[in-house]
Amino acid sequence: MRTACVLAAILAFALPAIGLAQKTPGKVVIDYNKKTDLTKYKTYSWGPGHSALLPAADKAIIAAVEKQLAANGMTKAATGAGDLVVRYHSVERADVDLSTFDPKPPAPGEQRTMAQTVSVGTLMVDLVDPVSQKLLWRGRVEGAISHDLPTLEQQLDKAVARLFEKFPVGVPTR
Repeated sequence: MRTACVLAAILAFALPAIGLAQKTPGKVVIDYNKKTDLTKYKTYSWGPGHSALLPAADKAIIAAVEKQLAANGMTKAATGAGDLVVRYHSVERADVDLSTFDPKPPAPGEQRTMAQTVSVGTLMVDLVDPVSQKLLWRGRVEGAISHDLPTLEQQLDKAVARLFEKFPVGVPTR
C-alpha cells in the first residue's frame, strides 16, 4: 500500500515532465510590438547574451541567425554598432521521459527499467534598439536536442529558421 502511495506521489509530480520531454518538434514563441516598424532597421551588430557552452554550438547559432537576418534584408555592420543589436540566450536542461519508464514490477532477480533523460535546449533571440535599449523583437524556441555535433548544428539551423518564419520583415524563410 505504501509503495502504491509513493508511486502515485512520484507520478503526480513527474507527469508534467512527460509533456516537456516529448516536445521534440519544439515550441516557438514570438513577441514584438506590432506598432514598431522593423523595416527601418537595415544593419545589426552583436551584443552580449548568454552564449552556448559549446563553442561549436555558439558558432552554429550565430551563423543561423545571421543567415535568417540576411534573408530578411539585413546586413551585419562592418564596424561599430548597427541599427539594432542582436543578442541570444541559450540554456540546456535534462527532462525525464516517463514514457520510457516501465511501471510493472520487475520479475524476480531483474531490475526495473529506468526512465530516460532527454536533453532539452531553449534558445531565445532578441533584437534591441541600441539607442533606447528597447526590445523590438524576441523569438524563443525549445525542443529536444542531440549531443552529436553535426545533428545539433542541423537542429539549431532548423530551430532558428522556425523562429524567423513569421518575422515581420522581408521574405519568409524555411
